Amino acid sequence: MRVNRALLLLSLITVVFLKSALADVNASSFNIKWLGYSSIRDNEGIANLMSNGQRDVIFVQEVVAPPVDVYISTEEAIKGDPEVKAFFDAMTDQGYDYVLSEEDTGTGENIHNNSSATEWFVAFYKADKLTLIASGYLAADRSNNIDYERVPYYFTFKANDGLDFTAISVHLKPNKDNVSTNRRYHELKSIVSWVFSQASLAPERDFIIVGDMNVYDCDILSERVDALFSLANVECANSNLKMTEPYDQVLYIKNYTQINNYRVINLYETFELNSSVPTNEVIARYSDHHPIFFTIVGSGDDD
Repeated sequence: MRVNRALLLLSLITVVFLKSALADVNASSFNIKWLGYSSIRDNEGIANLMSNGQRDVIFVQEVVAPPVDVYISTEEAIKGDPEVKAFFDAMTDQGYDYVLSEEDTGTGENIHNNSSATEWFVAFYKADKLTLIASGYLAADRSNNIDYERVPYYFTFKANDGLDFTAISVHLKPNKDNVSTNRRYHELKSIVSWVFSQASLAPERDFIIVGDMNVYDCDILSERVDALFSLANVECANSNLKMTEPYDQVLYIKNYTQINNYRVINLYETFELNSSVPTNEVIARYSDHHPIFFTIVGSGDDD
């Protein structure tokens, strides 16, 4: 049987093209200080920023309460918060679906209390681009955990064109003192250990650690994290409100994942805020962090 070489070559080119044509995923992370504690939050402004910035998925930290009642058991319900609901409504109005952690997590023994002592993790995503595959906490004990101040939460998504990835949203221990620093990097090492335990069980290799890492020194971050991981914030850009500390970071396994276009979105410039606006008002309307944007690059050899 004679093979038409031209057709065979065209078929091979088509396969290679399709394999390399996975679309990028545009992502964001935003620590919104005590979301649920401010009645003047610019919910529509933040939602418009994310939608107009063409973010496919947004990871938010510091949600102090659920938007609606959440039943932990038949005997226990956590009341929804109207200010949180207003933010969630603004995001869904922009076409986002969301997945919320099943309960809150915090540093002390007491959780389920709708206060700044605990927080919920949430990811908003465009369902026409991404499908949620799985989600959950990295540990069963969500209060006063031995390894985490706030137990991180993972979200596994699959893009409709084939790219899949697991993002782990974090809010690590703050402060510069040695005890806090050591605790923070113990948290990161625990996350890395969890990643490797999962990677050994499944073909998934696109693991991304994202969120408020309370980093004060990017060099120390690079030294303390496993050598297989890369830092997306290559310029060590600052992301706290005063632009003095590089709190918000993205880490990824460099041999399997590519992240680019990391950037900090300046709230003052975006919303044309005069420098005379009191800091407390800016925090109440937006946050004490600037959001970060980044791109998860589509790969022709996913995993």
